[in-house]
Amino acid sequence: MTALLPAALGAGIGVGLYLLFAGLTGRRALPRLSGGGPAGPAAQRNVLRAAAAAAAAVLVLVATGWVAGAVLAGLVVLLAPALVGGGRGQSKAAIARTEAMATWALQLRDTIAAAGGLEQAIEASAHVAPAAIADPVRRLARRAGRMPLPEALRVFADEVDDPLADKLTVALTAAASSGAGDLSGLLGKLADSAQQEARMLLRVQVSRTSIRTSVAIISSVFVLFAVAMVAFRREYLQPYDSVGGQLVLALVGGVFLFGLWLLTRLAATTPPERLFTRELGDEAA
Repeated sequence: MTALLPAALGAGIGVGLYLLFAGLTGRRALPRLSGGGPAGPAAQRNVLRAAAAAAAAVLVLVATGWVAGAVLAGLVVLLAPALVGGGRGQSKAAIARTEAMATWALQLRDTIAAAGGLEQAIEASAHVAPAAIADPVRRLARRAGRMPLPEALRVFADEVDDPLADKLTVALTAAASSGAGDLSGLLGKLADSAQQEARMLLRVQVSRTSIRTSVAIISSVFVLFAVAMVAFRREYLQPYDSVGGQLVLALVGGVFLFGLWLLTRLAATTPPERLFTRELGDEAA
């Protein structure tokens, strides 16, 4: 029974930390199940991260008896992707999506220039669209046959969720609604703009790599040092066994993690605002 109590407390701490993290970041606390189907990859990662945080909290609580240490361990696990990876994955995805939009705009331009209509150009591009936007383009081609093209383009823009997709949607919508005198030229200019934006995003990512590397190194050294101290110099940490020591540990650890979080914010990139947004309806199926 005495061993179950720390485990139960650690599990409760882990669940509480995950709920707090979900509330502060706007994430879903539990996976969204649609029709009993499997959860999405992001929801599954959140659940695994919560389980890992609970396990870390239990391990630290059992090994040291420190409630503050268990809380800090759970927070470290929850923040680990941000501390180690920063926004690298999002930056790479944004660059790939921007380059894909540029390539798709050129594909549409070349198809339209070859005396093809806009709907025919979209349908033809669905088979050769770049991988980053291949699925939205294929769904756009299917919707274009059963709903007005401007409406299908709006759904496409919401699926891609990128300002460049909004600009391209505006141009294609104008061409579908009232005709565009030089749609091929406009698509070419949009493609050039997208390529320049992709190069700019790549430069920004490279310039912030040093910050992400520093955060990853500091975080790793902090965790390794703490584990080594608990494992080999436990007597040095005895002052933290008291209530006052726990308060000091919570304060110091909290300030340290807050500083690391601020560094990750410096390395993060803020995506530009979209031209328009709306909730996807049943037509997005």
